[in-house]
Amino acid sequence: MFQLIQTPYLLTTTLLAARPSLNCRYALRNNQFTVHFLDGSTQHHILATGTELRAVLEDDFHLNLGAIDNLDYTLQNVVEQFIANDNP
Repeated sequence: MFQLIQTPYLLTTTLLAARPSLNCRYALRNNQFTVHFLDGSTQHHILATGTELRAVLEDDFHLNLGAIDNLDYTLQNVVEQFIANDNP
């Protein structure tokens, strides 16, 4: 059964990504990057810079971000907003 829960502004103010892999599942919510392994263990990482966020998006989520103008500046601003709002 699928249930839609409406949360105001969730999809416009929250960065969300998820990707399964053979040995784990990657999850990103704002600047909180989590890796869930098949053995039940979990690793949590707080991304503190736009460079870290870009690396996770490209390396772990396999997104091609090379052709987006001003992306590094934008990602840095995004991370700074999450940190300022204490919203990892």
